[in-house]
Amino acid sequence: MIAAVLVLATPQYDSTAWILIDVTRLPVETAEARIQGSRQDQTVRSQARILQSEDVIRRAVEAFGPDRLYPELRSSKAEVPPPAELVKLQNDLAFTAARKSIVVNVEQNSDMIAVSYRHSDPDIAAAFTNELVKAFLDRHAALYSTPGAASFFEEQENRYRQALASATSGLQEFSAKENVFSIEDQQRLLLQRREQILGVLANTRGDIADRESQLSSLRNQLASLRTKITLPSEIFGTNSDWNGNRNTPNDSNLSADPPLMHVKLYQDSAEKLVNTNAELAGLKSKEQQQVAMLEEVSTQLQTLSSREPEFTRLKREASQAATYVEMYGNKAIEAKVQNNWRSDEKLSIAQVAQAASRPLSASFPNRPLLIAIGLLFGVFGAIGLAFCLELISKLRDELASLATSEKASAAWPSKSEFASKPPARVVNRR
Repeated sequence: MIAAVLVLATPQYDSTAWILIDVTRLPVETAEARIQGSRQDQTVRSQARILQSEDVIRRAVEAFGPDRLYPELRSSKAEVPPPAELVKLQNDLAFTAARKSIVVNVEQNSDMIAVSYRHSDPDIAAAFTNELVKAFLDRHAALYSTPGAASFFEEQENRYRQALASATSGLQEFSAKENVFSIEDQQRLLLQRREQILGVLANTRGDIADRESQLSSLRNQLASLRTKITLPSEIFGTNSDWNGNRNTPNDSNLSADPPLMHVKLYQDSAEKLVNTNAELAGLKSKEQQQVAMLEEVSTQLQTLSSREPEFTRLKREASQAATYVEMYGNKAIEAKVQNNWRSDEKLSIAQVAQAASRPLSASFPNRPLLIAIGLLFGVFGAIGLAFCLELISKLRDELASLATSEKASAAWPSKSEFASKPPARVVNRR
């Protein structure tokens, strides 16, 4: 049987390729997140599962060609293009046969994956193994790359850029129309101005009170000095205008000539009275102006307070839009970098450590192994045959001895027969 296998069996060749999975080749932030989230061996096993997936094997079969991979599946009329159902059937049959011949192993205590493919043609075995590795790398790049992320972030960036332009335009129009540019700064400046006006107004009112007191004192002094001098009524009026208690114009005290000092004091007091009246009028005008300024500042503060919600809303919308524009712009750049990093074969975590090469010897049938097994079977068969022959010989001897004993027992009389017959007389012949 072993000789028949050696002679009649079709030789099968195994071609193996080695793939290295290294998570540390990812960008720094992604590698750290991946290492924290799962272990390296889990990542290697995941890649091995992807390598054995139907999608990868089918892509490799279609790229290599089912007719070239398994010529026995080729249509009898090769010159006529087969219909779509026949092509699908051939692809399914080739996929089923190829999946049975593919072996994927994860080497223990390493980051290596070994993928082997068995075929009767060593060149096809090596070529299809490399095609399978290429299909796996393409699938890996498609799974780990995110080409749509960059476009999505760019769309969001353009959207919020338009929102930013609209919000900025609305804010500018509102600011120009309502004369509002910075609520907080304007309120702070108006409050400072209000405090200054209040301080100046308090000083002005103090000066007014001081001037009114001075006028009252000067009037009293003039009234007192008027009683001591006599001047024409055309200038100062009657004495009753100054002192209602003195109704007699020809009083003896009034008829006396005033001293020169009284006249001088009277003149100075009158001059001070005129000047103080002028100052008081100026201070009262200044007070009215300051009060008007204070009311204007209060009105502006009220106006700012009423416009603050709308201004804050417009400013918040513009600020949020600017924040989103910056955020999605950065994310779009990061997505492009990540995509370029992962899609580049030189920077991918899956690297071909050893491509498949043409096998030099068949993996099946293994002639040395089969010969050794045949020799072992021969030795054990010879030992078993000798043991069987010896056993048969022993059985044969036992059967022969048993047959002899049965014949002897049949010739010798039994006890009953010996008891029923008298013993024969023995004749003594000398």
